[in-house]
Amino acid sequence: MLTSEHHFPLPYVFFSGISSMVTAGGRLFYTLDEGPIGITDARLPEKWSLIARDAFNGTILWKRPMGKWHTHLWPLKSGPAQLPRRLAAAGDRVYVTLSLDAPLTALDAATGKTVRTYAGTKATEEVILSDGVLFLLVNKDAEEPQFASLKSISNASRGKFWDEAPRQIMALSADSGQVLWAIERRVLPVTLAADRQRVFFHDGRSVVCLNRSTGKELCRSEPVARTEIIRSFYAPTLVVYEDVVLFSGGETAGKQSGWYTSGHDTMTALSAKTGKVLWTAYHPPSGYRSPEDLLVANGLVWTGETLSGRAVGVFTGRDPHTGQVKAEFPPNIETYWFHHRCYRGKATDNYLLMSRAGIEFIDVRNKQWIPHHWVRGACLYGVMPANGMVYNPQHPCACYLESKLYGFNAVAPASAGPRVPKHAANKSRLEKGPAYGKYIAARATEDEWPTYRHDAARSGSTSPAVPAELKHAWRADIGGKLTSPVVAQGKVFIASVDTHTIYVFDAASGKQLWQYTTGGRVDSPPTIYQGRVLFGSADGYVYSLRASDGALVWRFRAAPMEQRLMSFEQL
Repeated sequence: MLTSEHHFPLPYVFFSGISSMVTAGGRLFYTLDEGPIGITDARLPEKWSLIARDAFNGTILWKRPMGKWHTHLWPLKSGPAQLPRRLAAAGDRVYVTLSLDAPLTALDAATGKTVRTYAGTKATEEVILSDGVLFLLVNKDAEEPQFASLKSISNASRGKFWDEAPRQIMALSADSGQVLWAIERRVLPVTLAADRQRVFFHDGRSVVCLNRSTGKELCRSEPVARTEIIRSFYAPTLVVYEDVVLFSGGETAGKQSGWYTSGHDTMTALSAKTGKVLWTAYHPPSGYRSPEDLLVANGLVWTGETLSGRAVGVFTGRDPHTGQVKAEFPPNIETYWFHHRCYRGKATDNYLLMSRAGIEFIDVRNKQWIPHHWVRGACLYGVMPANGMVYNPQHPCACYLESKLYGFNAVAPASAGPRVPKHAANKSRLEKGPAYGKYIAARATEDEWPTYRHDAARSGSTSPAVPAELKHAWRADIGGKLTSPVVAQGKVFIASVDTHTIYVFDAASGKQLWQYTTGGRVDSPPTIYQGRVLFGSADGYVYSLRASDGALVWRFRAAPMEQRLMSFEQL
């Protein structure tokens, strides 16, 4: 699994499968590499799609194939910080570039069908949607990068990220596609921002303010220092909050290391109206192989050290207009992991969401840290707090090995009311079937394999002899994902996981004898005991069937009340 060009196993070092995600109108939209997973070689081809899900139950609504995207062989699992800015959504529209050099396209949010492709927007690098206007950063001279080998990709990832060439800033009507204005400027990646009156960006020297309606330059700040962007995972941070523009440009002295930004780091607050510097302050190192955090929550500008050492530093909340420290506190738990996860922090008005381990919810009002080790997001994008939940996409993390959720999950706060209402707790959970209380013949022989791995000890061994030469006796084509089989009473029992069905065959002839379908996945083979077929289902019940004909003896709801969720595209 190692090559001469890399120090890590191949599946560990390459690009995250999710690069952008947004939500609007009760729907969730994200880009995903659905290509084959290389267990020993990650160089299998990528297959990018734009996917829409119901934001509240996870049902897939539609998928839209995408063209060539950023190479999935980009090293060290984070990737270009600009990619999450190629997707936006509001109401019944989704705005996206469907390949790396494609123009911006508007899709119907309900169906994924193309509504409009915007002329003159080929190779759009960033998209902002604000009050019905699209503000775009377009690289009209973009050339597709040519990568001949893993070595050339690795060299490119270590090269200078920002080419400093001019980009076109465009303003378009989202509904009609009409170009409202377009100008050419140098623009630092990930600094384009807009409010109701103005558009802002850093041009590599100063923060520039444009009239939102005309594109005319209104003001320009004095020089505001920023780092040379020599890693694609890093980018400056520009935040517009009310009448203040906040900027953190990385180091102003020292050198950028291979892992993070070091040296003296400054954040600057400017007047959105005049460009005048209001205050500056030290910006502690944050993030890991990602842009640094500069978050506004509960009316304060928050920064904190999440990078160096085995302990997290003090978190500080400042007045956005004066820079005066209004709150300051260290963690009240031991955050022992040696670096933040490979994505930026997020925030709500109540919490800062950091991720040294899983997610640490930092309560800015009560100055309390609440760790959740089992929830973490995807490298590059991270997690998304929205719709009263936290969405954490599937991740490839192998460096944080605590118990954690896998797959794409939406997690919500615990219910404030009683977990089990009294009427549910007192209700009988046992349902009796037509075979309940009836005599059931049972016979067992020593050559049976009646449960998973043969016996309750899961020994996986049996005493009867097996001939050295085997011959094909029969075949049954069930299809789909199957469990391992069990054999008892002259019958073969097997579960079809995704169709929720137990199939039973005559062990000698292969003739199907009966089948039984439940209300959810059956992901383990049944146990055959005293003429009964015992198994559990993801519908929440434990089942007992009569082995001879599949008649229901009983089923017992294992949970005190019935609640359902979407899991792996099924209820």
